[in-house]
Amino acid sequence: MPTIPKSLLRDTRGVSTVEYAMILVAILLVISGGYRLLGKELEAKVTCASALDSACGGGAGAAGPSAGTG
Repeated sequence: MPTIPKSLLRDTRGVSTVEYAMILVAILLVISGGYRLLGKELEAKVTCASALDSACGGGAGAAGPSAGTG
């Protein structure tokens, strides 16, 4: 059976790579969770804002219906 050099047994450089990968996964999970929680609500608000739909509660916008008819 081959012997393992003691320098390899004390080598801990690979641990930091695993830790970085775990941090990256944690960040991606937080971003994914935030998108799932806020995604639909933000999508609805953007749709209402771009359409200026009166059913969304925005009416014709803050300027009112006579905006631009001067």
